[in-house]
Amino acid sequence: MATPLYQQIADDIAEQIRAGVLKPGDRLPSTRQLMANYDVSETVIRFVMIQLKAQSLVYGQPGRGVYVRDPADGDESPRKHVSLRPVEDPESEQ
Repeated sequence: MATPLYQQIADDIAEQIRAGVLKPGDRLPSTRQLMANYDVSETVIRFVMIQLKAQSLVYGQPGRGVYVRDPADGDESPRKHVSLRPVEDPESEQ
């Protein structure tokens, strides 16, 4: 069975990251640029981004773009994390 097109493109970009062509902190080309470079639809590029994010190779910043993740950061994206601890009920202490 042939490898799906989105996987081939994801593999190509992943190899560029591993080879150092795309370095940590680099912004990936826009969706439109990737569509033109690979001659594919927006849907294909969306699947590519899903694959790259699932591999923890990139992270997205809404409205800003998709960036190459620094492997030293592990699975953490460089944004502030909000604690989801439960809020104590003030009446429970009475």
